Amino acid sequence: MLSKPLKEEKLGTYLPEAKKNTITRKNQHEIKLTNQTVGSQLTKKVDAIVLRFHANRNPDSNDTPDEASDEALKMLAKSMKHLKKVRKVDLQCQWSRDLTDEGLKALSNGLQGLKSAEYIKMDFTGCPYMTEGLKILLEALKRLSSLQSISLNFSSWEIRDEDLAHIAEALQRLYSSLRSVNLNFYRCSSISDQGLKNLCESLKRLTCLRCLNLDFSECKNFTNQGLENLSKDLQKLRSLQSLSLNFSFSDHITDKGLKHLGECLRELSCLRSIALNFSNCFNMPDKGVNILRESLQSSLESINLSFYSCSNMSEKSLISLSKDLPRFSSLRSINLNFGRCRITDKGLQSLSENVQKLSALTSVSLDFTNCQGTSDKGLINLAQAVQKLNSLQSISLNLSECSSITEKGLKVLSDVIRQEFKSSLQYLNLKFKSCDNITDDALRSLSDGLKALSSLKSLNLNLSKCRKITKKGLIYLSEGLHNLGSLKFMTLKLKKCKNITDEALKNLSKDLQRLDNLKYLKLNFSSCMDVTDQCLSSLIGEGFKKLQSLCLKFTECERITDEGLKSLGRGLKTLSLLDSITLEVYHCSEITNKGLKSLHESLKKLRFLNDINVFSSVEDEDEDEHEGEEVGDEDEDEDEDEVGYESEESL
Repeated sequence: MLSKPLKEEKLGTYLPEAKKNTITRKNQHEIKLTNQTVGSQLTKKVDAIVLRFHANRNPDSNDTPDEASDEALKMLAKSMKHLKKVRKVDLQCQWSRDLTDEGLKALSNGLQGLKSAEYIKMDFTGCPYMTEGLKILLEALKRLSSLQSISLNFSSWEIRDEDLAHIAEALQRLYSSLRSVNLNFYRCSSISDQGLKNLCESLKRLTCLRCLNLDFSECKNFTNQGLENLSKDLQKLRSLQSLSLNFSFSDHITDKGLKHLGECLRELSCLRSIALNFSNCFNMPDKGVNILRESLQSSLESINLSFYSCSNMSEKSLISLSKDLPRFSSLRSINLNFGRCRITDKGLQSLSENVQKLSALTSVSLDFTNCQGTSDKGLINLAQAVQKLNSLQSISLNLSECSSITEKGLKVLSDVIRQEFKSSLQYLNLKFKSCDNITDDALRSLSDGLKALSSLKSLNLNLSKCRKITKKGLIYLSEGLHNLGSLKFMTLKLKKCKNITDEALKNLSKDLQRLDNLKYLKLNFSSCMDVTDQCLSSLIGEGFKKLQSLCLKFTECERITDEGLKSLGRGLKTLSLLDSITLEVYHCSEITNKGLKSLHESLKKLRFLNDINVFSSVEDEDEDEHEGEEVGDEDEDEDEDEVGYESEESL
């Protein structure tokens, strides 16, 4: 932990005409700088550098995206040599096609001068032309003797086993100072058990380490042998307090691998937080969960376990885990994901009977997506268990694709929320996507529960593909927002609810504009066929006084035209504090470049706007910023919103 608060100096002013190679820096507001000015704006007083590079992820696009370049990193590195007091560097360069080993080498030279650096975070996700520069970057990091926290993201790189050996060597040199290590190798498909062994040989020497996060999701070459090697070395980290391991989509890992991990966990007596992700490990049997359950320290304060889509796993796993929960008397946060497993109401009943005994819980997150054996009975049991957790501040429940959930179960849940948590609940996340029997009456019950939540800060509702919801249901729901005066973050998804109309959205907008503290708003009405230009003309108004981030999705709303975008632009001009906007209008056949240009002209008048993402299916003739990535009808990652919201709130 850093010894004193970091001070971030304002680096410059917003340049609305800047398009190419822009660098975005986040503070209370993002400041966008061209790569010609970033170096000259850094002064010796700066002790924190936080930079965001924007990139176009469309591999078929010929435009010049706003992304990191070698030239930008060279000028940044040149200034770094004079910044003796910098203690924090946070650099994001995802999907930057103009970034090569040359830029990485320049950055490495600059980093060597940051002798006071305590926190380094770098994200190079999907940078295809950076390979040999990695070794030089690691050489620079080894020289930062004050470094306490390091976070490196190499997702979608061609990382090899020998590269992990180089990373290991760099970490080993920092053994006396490092307290936190976060390494992300998502979709680095060339890594094998040998690479994991290379890395572990250095990890075991980091005896002062408090926090370790390793993400190997979709690295499909790991076997039980790799997990055995990792476990033998991790158990030597006796000071470790937080451990997160992600081996999702590792088909070759079975209960035999978890046996070795369990032996490791028994030795980590200081552990307070554990997060283990074995989602989509299709050969994982019930025995694996039992092994983990028995090895967890009873002193844990946070448990996060995901076995999503482990198709070889039955309800016995959840029941055995549930029966063991009461021994975790200090537990404050629990997150269990058994989505697409064979869970029924019997499993939910066992979980409910035991989770209610955890009186210290402040956060509960449960995911039973597509568990077709669950019904209102299971939901009611969960609601009644939650009712007894008096310290609860956060509730997240995902019963998407559970077709037996109806208004009956939702009414009991809403009554519990209204009666027990009206002044304490701060975060509510409910997902009932594709629950075919949720009707307008269910939304009326939910609305009654929401009305009482005067302290709620974040609300996320996913009701996409609930095809029985009509405009009447959305009007009911809108009425429940009246008293949410503390609400800062709002997400509402009604994708493919085809009976939603302009009238319902107009009512929703009026009620949202009454929320004086609303800062972040995300609305998804894609494939709502009755939504027209009239909706866009009334959706955004002056009532959104504090709105900073806005995301609107109207993909396949074919009645939206250029005139609607023009009206939306007029509304957006009233959002004086807006610094980020995302608009998706894919497959809206009546939208042309004329409408996109009109919208862009309106956006240019917003003083603090830094991040503009407009995605459409229109062939872009001369405006680079409108080029989007073509998408089909598949659903977006529904977990992305909440993650973003929580991180913003923590700031």
